[in-house]
Amino acid sequence: MTKRDILLASSAVALVAMSQPALAQESDEGFGRGDIIVTARKRQESILKVPVVENVLTEEALERFQINDLTDITSKIPGLVSGNAVLAIGEQMSLRGVGSNSLDQGVDQSVSLNVDGLAVTHGLAYRAATFDLAQVEVLKGPQALYFGKNSTAGVISFRSADPGDDLEVKANVGYEFESEEKRAELVISTPVSETVGLRLAGFYGDSKGIFRNRATALPGTGAKDPRYKTIGGGENFFLRGTVLWEPEPDLTVRIKANYAGDRMRQGGLNQLSFCPDGTGSLPGAPPFIHPDDSCQFDKSVYFVDLDPASFPTIRNQGTPFLDLDQYFGTVDISYDVTPEINFTSVTGFYKSIADTMINGTFQGYAAPAFFADNHFTRREWTQEFRLDSDFASPFNFTGGFFYQDGRISNFFTLGGNGALSLPPILTQGTSVIDVESVSGFGQLRYAFSDQLEITGGVRYTDEKRNLGVTQTDPFGLVTGTPGAVYDVALAPGSDKLRSKNWSPEFTITYTPTDDFTLFGAVKQAYKSGSFVIVIPGNPGQDKSFGDEKVFGGEIGMKTRMMDRDLSVDLAGYFYEYKGLQTGVNEPAQNGLPVLRTVNAGTAEVYGIDFEASYRPSSIDGLGFNLAVNWNKTKFTDLNNVPCFGGQLISQGCNQFFNPLPPDGTPRAAYTQGNPGPGAILDPGGSGLLGRYSSQDLSGIPFVRAPEWQVNFGFDYEMPVGDEMRLVFANDNQFSSSYLTILGNPDVRPYTVQPKSLKVDASLTLYGPDDSWNIALIGKNLTDKLRPGYCSSYNSQGASIFYAPIAGGNGRNESGLDEVGCSSAAGRALWVRLGVQF
Repeated sequence: MTKRDILLASSAVALVAMSQPALAQESDEGFGRGDIIVTARKRQESILKVPVVENVLTEEALERFQINDLTDITSKIPGLVSGNAVLAIGEQMSLRGVGSNSLDQGVDQSVSLNVDGLAVTHGLAYRAATFDLAQVEVLKGPQALYFGKNSTAGVISFRSADPGDDLEVKANVGYEFESEEKRAELVISTPVSETVGLRLAGFYGDSKGIFRNRATALPGTGAKDPRYKTIGGGENFFLRGTVLWEPEPDLTVRIKANYAGDRMRQGGLNQLSFCPDGTGSLPGAPPFIHPDDSCQFDKSVYFVDLDPASFPTIRNQGTPFLDLDQYFGTVDISYDVTPEINFTSVTGFYKSIADTMINGTFQGYAAPAFFADNHFTRREWTQEFRLDSDFASPFNFTGGFFYQDGRISNFFTLGGNGALSLPPILTQGTSVIDVESVSGFGQLRYAFSDQLEITGGVRYTDEKRNLGVTQTDPFGLVTGTPGAVYDVALAPGSDKLRSKNWSPEFTITYTPTDDFTLFGAVKQAYKSGSFVIVIPGNPGQDKSFGDEKVFGGEIGMKTRMMDRDLSVDLAGYFYEYKGLQTGVNEPAQNGLPVLRTVNAGTAEVYGIDFEASYRPSSIDGLGFNLAVNWNKTKFTDLNNVPCFGGQLISQGCNQFFNPLPPDGTPRAAYTQGNPGPGAILDPGGSGLLGRYSSQDLSGIPFVRAPEWQVNFGFDYEMPVGDEMRLVFANDNQFSSSYLTILGNPDVRPYTVQPKSLKVDASLTLYGPDDSWNIALIGKNLTDKLRPGYCSSYNSQGASIFYAPIAGGNGRNESGLDEVGCSSAAGRALWVRLGVQF
């Protein structure tokens, strides 16, 4: 099916559905029931009338399946995929296959998060805010106008619960058997006066995790037995306060203040999932991979702790960790200037502080050559002003202004293993990005009639980013003073970026009846370029990458039929991306890992979103739901991607040939980093001499982009006993296979995640007036692990011994890179008891 066929098919189905009769609208809650009220255009509207492809999780659905985090949310939304990366990277989100996969804190997410009006783009923020929510909205496709900043892939909008008119006390306690997680929640909401309401919500959780650490330390290598035999868990706590003040009917002030804390017993999980050369040691190197490691992505991992005697600068006595504190909130003021014009001011604040340390290459027997340690902070203030009209005349408008002031700082330490005769600090330094973004936006809406409306809008953005890098000189080799800190002179002009962008959007909405909407949209959006800051820079290095831009459109229809028992939504879309920001791993240089972000030349995404729900009037309490995302992604132009370790010319490593030095040049001068016998490296850092260094990956699909994702299930509610009710719910998600690493799947089929099916089920008994409930909840009962982030690296040689060489017709002793993948949620079995007054 071609892209043109997709849009034509969507239109044909919509036109056929136009023959359905008009019926009165009604309000209901749950998966796709009735008219759900959404805020996709920053005003309350029926989801049926909004010209946006959107999936919604209501408060009822969030409670039914004990949705505690973003992984739980992705299992309910087809097309939404997440992966958790190491250190302070956080969640990496993809929507319709478009997302960030860079192992770097300087990259903004292509899928942005909006929490009560606060726009945030960093992956760590996704760990917070998924508690006491009134609704979650997932808006698919580029969003330029309504959520503070441009988003090139979509927006996940969290709207937390507000105080009500009556006193409410709600408490839940739960226990999860697989990870031995204990969780307690408390919500108190009360009116303080006739105009002021207060709501306090908090939870505490503690879990051991689902991954069994079976590592044993090899003596004399700097390793020690792991402190925790089960990892992936830790302590989590959260507190939110809400003040709602309505001094008069036309003025509302809403204040949200949040704190989230995480104390995780691992700085990130990157389990070996493929060891092409086995688990044995290389010549002259200790065995870094545990001999019992099956090198499969399962629940058995091998990570040793690090002995401070060999790593004298290490923290936490050598046990990897992640400590994360987040403070954020909004002040939202809504004022009706006149009955037809509303003024809104949203002031936002966000700050995160993350301290994290990992076993550098996740070794499970001998200690790694180095550890990686981050102290990461991100702070930003945002301010948005907005005017929105609701005239009786055909013309209406929205206009406003947005400002962001932010700072991103990363203090990074790569500490060496003294047992391998490495210095205690290999590299250490701080990278700071200052961000200032100013944008103005406006939209005009013209209603030709009650049935037909067109809109045209645009956002103009002027964003500046500056990078400063300071390096520590631990041995005085550069400055002559041990421990001195000096500024790193990067490539001229590469430490400053400025983006100016116009992002227009046009929509047409046709609603011939109250139960049918046909819409079309043409959109453009962009995301600013930034800087790679995961590792300090070298003099003369260019650490910048450019803007990501998208242009395209979609056409769809939304309808309610059969006396509103059946709802059907359908949309087709096509978008072209330029400069898509993509993370790549380069071969290690001088034993140190090299990570960077590149801009793909062009890429395209097209597909179909379908959603339906059926609640037969003849069977009270029964409902069925189905949601499908068919999605095709392709890099149409992606050149100069570094080859993976051990990739041959015949496997596509055939770009950018580095010739051998002239005859008579001492070849010993070109040997660096012990890459193996016969390897000759360019002292300028451009790669192996006499070999190719790069590959052309044009034509491959995106990472984390399954072609098919299907959600289907049902829920049934029935009365039991004396004014009680029993609710049984089931939801399933099928995902086709997808790439986990940027590369040719024909060359490395082991980097493809197989198709899988996740099954969720819950059984909840509610007491009279819902005063109490007891629930049994099973999530991912099929126990499918889906890695969201994978990387290839020389685990067998701990990145310093015999680096696998690429770009020739043969390989050295290291053979091929190993592959490691980040953790994914496995099966969860919950029992929960709740009370409510």
